[in-house]
Amino acid sequence: MLETNNIEYQDQDDELSIYDISTLFHTDITFAFFNAATNGDFDAMKRLLEHNTGIELGQKNKALLVASRNGHSNIVSLLLTRGADVNAKDENSNTAFHEAARYGHKEVVQLLLIHGAKVDSKDERSNTALYYASRKGHKAVVQLLLDKGADIDAKNQCLDTALHTATWYGRTAVVCLLLNHGAAVDAKNYQSNTALHMAATHKKIEIVMMLLKHGAAVGANNDSSRTPLHMAVFYGRKKIVQQLLICGANIDACSPLHLAARSGSKEVVQLLLQQGAAVDKIDSLLSTPLYQAAVNGHHEVIQLLLEHGANINPKVDTLISPLHVAAWNGHVEAVKLLIKQGAAVDTKGRDSDTPLHVAAYGGYVGVAEMLIKSGATVDAMNDESDTPLHRAAFFGHVEMMEILIKCGASVDARNVKSNTPLHWATTVGHVGMMEMLIKCGASVDAKDKDLCTPLTNAIRNGNRQAVELLLKNGADVNAKSKQQHTPIVYAADSAHKEITKLLLNYGANANPTEPFTFSALGIAAYRGYTDVAAVLLASPPSAVRRRKFVNNAHLNVPETDAIPVKSQSTGCAADIEAVNRHGSTAFIIATQSSVARQESKLNTMSLLIDKGANIEAADRDSLTSLLWAAKNGKLDVLEFLLRKKANIGATTKHKDTALHLSAESNHLTIVATLIKYGANVNARNEDEKTPIQIAVLKAHDEIVNLLKNSGATLEDFENSPS
Repeated sequence: MLETNNIEYQDQDDELSIYDISTLFHTDITFAFFNAATNGDFDAMKRLLEHNTGIELGQKNKALLVASRNGHSNIVSLLLTRGADVNAKDENSNTAFHEAARYGHKEVVQLLLIHGAKVDSKDERSNTALYYASRKGHKAVVQLLLDKGADIDAKNQCLDTALHTATWYGRTAVVCLLLNHGAAVDAKNYQSNTALHMAATHKKIEIVMMLLKHGAAVGANNDSSRTPLHMAVFYGRKKIVQQLLICGANIDACSPLHLAARSGSKEVVQLLLQQGAAVDKIDSLLSTPLYQAAVNGHHEVIQLLLEHGANINPKVDTLISPLHVAAWNGHVEAVKLLIKQGAAVDTKGRDSDTPLHVAAYGGYVGVAEMLIKSGATVDAMNDESDTPLHRAAFFGHVEMMEILIKCGASVDARNVKSNTPLHWATTVGHVGMMEMLIKCGASVDAKDKDLCTPLTNAIRNGNRQAVELLLKNGADVNAKSKQQHTPIVYAADSAHKEITKLLLNYGANANPTEPFTFSALGIAAYRGYTDVAAVLLASPPSAVRRRKFVNNAHLNVPETDAIPVKSQSTGCAADIEAVNRHGSTAFIIATQSSVARQESKLNTMSLLIDKGANIEAADRDSLTSLLWAAKNGKLDVLEFLLRKKANIGATTKHKDTALHLSAESNHLTIVATLIKYGANVNARNEDEKTPIQIAVLKAHDEIVNLLKNSGATLEDFENSPS
């Protein structure tokens, strides 16, 4: 048992630090130092730095890496101001910058850059921060690094670029971002593999399509003379094989007639046919000579093959038609010829796409007009029930959209997930497409299977322009999803302050009308989005009244009191005391989030207090924020609450005080802090037990000694019958 007889506690105005506790109880300072860096304990770190001037630079640098890895921006900032080297490297040449980027902590990355972090610093394997962020799929960090001038084509020891690693790990959004910023699409690593080689081995066909649309060399050879097609065939990626073939991949195993048809050599084709070449020979990759001619739009060769009896509508299950590949590649004359010779205009290929689907995907208006003129079904559905208009909307082909609608396409057609073309356009942020769809009568309030509207999609993507367009055209600003979330909840959850403000200006009600898990203010408090919470609380309040739901009081705004859906009056401010289905206010949620996530949301809590939040509010377990912090050992939150004059004598429904809870949970520093602030060491709960009695029963000897030396008595307990 540790000796504590000579402990002298300071006056309440003085602070009892981790340093004091470490000294009194012989705790290892180094352990406390790195524990604070790991858990984001700002107050503990600050005190350790203030009271331990002998902490070496090397320790600060290591702590900087640890704090950066865990995303504790306040600790990172503190260490940097106390002399930590922003570009210091560990034994593997990793810097704090590498760690923050690797784990996706954008705020920390930004902070390190401000303090002089080298954006293209390399570790022992020559990996940069951009490489790690791309590998892990941290899109926001990748965007930040690119904005700060990171070398997009930097290579590591294996000559891999960020595009290589993002492709290999299937980070679709990051691949798209890198390509849009000009990444070298055909960069080769030490095995001469391009990103397309890597994509061809996986099932991420969307990445393959992105690379191809950005000009990836479909026939690139690696050191083993393997092309992306070889890779896709080897790994059995049938859809990718088909896609590569559509885009002109070379087939080594094909017949001479295949090669001649592909190259457009009419004379050679004619010679081979005269020599008895099988006109409909299917090679190992399910391609016919007619298919190969259609890929490159060689209409004279197409004509010749058809004259020799080539099957224009092949019946092989996995083979898409020549008309599909001609339409995919925008070959109008080839399409015209194939249709004239009897090609089925609505024949279905991969995923049941018709030729009109693939023309809409590529934006080939001439091909689409030819197909429609020849009787193609304008609202044909594929396996996902997407129509050609869905495809045009997703890829932003406005002219294609106009042609399809002019020819009778349903502007509100729904796929299997009940998404309309407008849903797709908002998902990818094609504002021009959205404008035209709305102009053509698209419903701005259409709901998908999750009851989400296009407005929800636009908010999730942070596209303010798209959000404003929908609101100006009457979108329901208070529409509810299946989870009973309104648009403003999604805005708050995504930290979109300006969009939150915009929604309020258009009449958004920040207060849920049903029992809820998270309100807009609640989710902002949980995430620690102080600026969003400030916006929600700044809006002029409207009259609200409450009603009780099962076991809890919840805010209720009756339908008759709600702001008209399509008005542009200012929405009502968030009710700061509204409780969710668990009985928690925004303030309690902020406190509990600090515990659950080991990251303090003190700025948000401070804002809520400034705006009038009840610091003594209790959840359904009768825990106030102070009691919660004491029970869960959150020293920074506890001290914050005590400085804000939270009631140190607050009790649970069982009359347990914060001191009871912290003693039971063996939180030594919490107990010491509560004593310092004047907690009653002899308070009794409903079982007439004091904190020291609980500590004895739990065998928490250090706490027993601390309480005993602070005036706690065990007499009644010691004299009671066993």
